[in-house]
Amino acid sequence: MKKFFFLFFIVVGCTILRVKIVSDKETHQDKLNALYHKIDKNEKAIDSLIEINHPNLKRDKSNYIIRPDGVSLSGKPIYYKTYHGRSQVEFINASDVKNPDGAYNLNGEGIQIHVWDSKSIFDTHQEFVNPNTGESIIETSPNETQDIESSHGTRVASVIMALGSSHDENNDVRGIAPNISKLNYFNFNNDIFEILQELESNPDFIISNHSYGYNIFNEDEEQVFDAWEIGEYGDKDQLIDETANLYPYWLYVNAAGNEGDLSYEGQEYPKYDYLTNGSIAKNQLNVASLNLQTEFGYFISPSGFSSSGPTNSFRISPHISALGSQVYCATWNSEKPTETNWYSLSSGTSFSSPAVAGGAALLQQHYKNLHSTYMRSSTLKGLICHTATDITKWGAKTVIGPDPKTGYGLLNVEKAVEVIQSTASKPLRIIEQELANNGTFQLNFMTDSSDEPLIVTLAWNDPYKQTLLTEKDLVNDLDIRVFNVTDTYYPWKLDENDITSSALKGDNTVDNLEKIEIENPNGSYVIEVSHKGILSENQNFSLIISGSGNTSTLSYDLMEIGLEKIVSTFNKEQNQITVYQIDNTHIFKSFALYDLSGRLIENSVLNDVSSFKINTSELNSNIYIVEVKTNSSRFTTKVIVK
Repeated sequence: MKKFFFLFFIVVGCTILRVKIVSDKETHQDKLNALYHKIDKNEKAIDSLIEINHPNLKRDKSNYIIRPDGVSLSGKPIYYKTYHGRSQVEFINASDVKNPDGAYNLNGEGIQIHVWDSKSIFDTHQEFVNPNTGESIIETSPNETQDIESSHGTRVASVIMALGSSHDENNDVRGIAPNISKLNYFNFNNDIFEILQELESNPDFIISNHSYGYNIFNEDEEQVFDAWEIGEYGDKDQLIDETANLYPYWLYVNAAGNEGDLSYEGQEYPKYDYLTNGSIAKNQLNVASLNLQTEFGYFISPSGFSSSGPTNSFRISPHISALGSQVYCATWNSEKPTETNWYSLSSGTSFSSPAVAGGAALLQQHYKNLHSTYMRSSTLKGLICHTATDITKWGAKTVIGPDPKTGYGLLNVEKAVEVIQSTASKPLRIIEQELANNGTFQLNFMTDSSDEPLIVTLAWNDPYKQTLLTEKDLVNDLDIRVFNVTDTYYPWKLDENDITSSALKGDNTVDNLEKIEIENPNGSYVIEVSHKGILSENQNFSLIISGSGNTSTLSYDLMEIGLEKIVSTFNKEQNQITVYQIDNTHIFKSFALYDLSGRLIENSVLNDVSSFKINTSELNSNIYIVEVKTNSSRFTTKVIVK
């Protein structure tokens, strides 16, 4: 019995084991079949997107659809992208606009960048040599010695235009604009003079990078500047601003400095106020550094070493940020000076600044492709700040809006390119105009969706301040305002009582770049540019507008600006608009009343008066424009009827 039971157990056990193995195989096959079914389902979903010609499908150079790699949860086509080490290109969101199979294919073609830096450059590094011709695309000055003493300039140029010869899963050396027509390299010892010479002889000189400046401490750790000098508008700032007004298409891109984690005698704000002469010019673009931390997720934060502002007049500076920590660069090795394949990891605003200069080159390239001309430097600077990604999280701290550490935020090349592209169908999105003394410039914006914010940025190259050591840096104080029937919207400005806090919104009297952001806009708005004080001569300005809607003028006739401002006021109790002049120097001949669509509401001849009234009892609550013709001029003035 025992033997039988044992044999029975063995037989039964083997039967159970066989059944279990078969069962496991079937379960495995079932799961495998289910996976194949899901794959087939995904492929059919991709086929469906192709059949309906989904607008997000990518196409190659021959306009054939590139088959997506998948479908997002919201039903959009998605594509794989390889991952690399810290990439300047990806960090500033320039990958898609550089893609040769994409819509833009921007790599700097036709654009020149000038670099002033330390000593000489290793121009025969493999990242700078055209593989087809074997020649370097870097041009150096024949008047300067080419004895290389430092790798700094080589690393700076690498960020701008390295060809990408060194490329692996951990590091990416690709430059932002590798196909620029030329990189002109100069020793910084005689920079302003050489800048003027180049500007005078080269109309394509529009961008220069400067990853150097005056440090607060010297090599012996001695404090060079007194505390009151730090943040003060200086003589080099004068030169930069004066040159920028003389050559309004040239943009001076400047590294903010690397002393942000130091303290100095007389420092009023710990971790703030480090900018020195040459980093405080009003018309330059000052660049800060950001860190990228990936150990516990993708996290961007300000670099501790990056020198923060503000200026002594509380101007926002730096203006923009890019990756400046652990950047993979082509370099020169002093121990093996002829080898052309050396690289290094580099940190400092020296390497965030050329990333911005390279990004600026892509923007100028696209703008010129569309409009056959360059943007003014004020337009370029305004566009870069207009589309920046605000850095709001600093560890446990939240800082909303522009700040003295990161400026308006991280450079976003793709977003800026999209604004430029919008000008192809909507020409009133990037505007370059001129404001006369006591003049105003007005546009109407009609929203068609509240999902996208209305953003308006005003920028101008302010004249240089002729007298140093005065309280105010601005010479011409322009203003941007956005109105609707109920509200007036103001630009960002720093909180002078707490520069570590989020920015405020109000009357900005110190910056020559003003940005207004309106969340969830609805209905009709008036965008108005005006000024305070007296303009000694007409002031060029740049206006950038983005949002879902349409921008329009009343008519080109109504854009004419007279010499004196006409004022209109609304009295609700009396149901009337009163129009008068500040200075009774004109004779009113006629008027016309328009709504914001340009529709004529009322017009009438006037009997040589200096003021008049318009009955509003039949008008709806809205914004209206009054056009006044005088004995010598034509004026427009805005009035809100409530």
